[in-house]
Amino acid sequence: IPLGPITPINSLDYCVDGPMRDINKIELFTATYRRLNTNTNTLTVYSLLNGQKDILTTQIFSSQNVPDNQYYAINFPPITAGAKLCFQISSKDGTDDNAITVWMNRFNDPVFSLKTTLPFYKALDYIRMANRMDLPYWLVVVISWLFLLANTAMLAVVIMGVLKYRWDKIR
Repeated sequence: IPLGPITPINSLDYCVDGPMRDINKIELFTATYRRLNTNTNTLTVYSLLNGQKDILTTQIFSSQNVPDNQYYAINFPPITAGAKLCFQISSKDGTDDNAITVWMNRFNDPVFSLKTTLPFYKALDYIRMANRMDLPYWLVVVISWLFLLANTAMLAVVIMGVLKYRWDKIR
């Protein structure tokens, strides 16, 4: 179900429970009504605690770049939110004939995903934290493998660097 055209009187406001760390992308399932829209949209991401908004980032994007019935990714610098992470999609110049929309699910929630890039060194930080929490060894191994699998490309670069370093020392 589409939300309806995002216009000055119809914006999307949505919150998810936190805390969340290092979020740097939101992917929204968008629609263009099978037309080229030329209005400008604003994504505002904020943390909400005790009714107080703390704006974390604001990104402006053109509807011309938004695909029809596909996910559209909006990147921003990594952010961390406390109790609730909220976002708003609005448009000052959107009209019913010149605006995009966001698909909603049957529970009237937007279809979206929040993404994070978790560098290899952060994965090691999480492994060290797990060790300090006195978790069973098998669980630490599982957590380690999950982080390593999620960062396979980074791991491959590290392994190639180590192998090259050792090869250079041997020769």
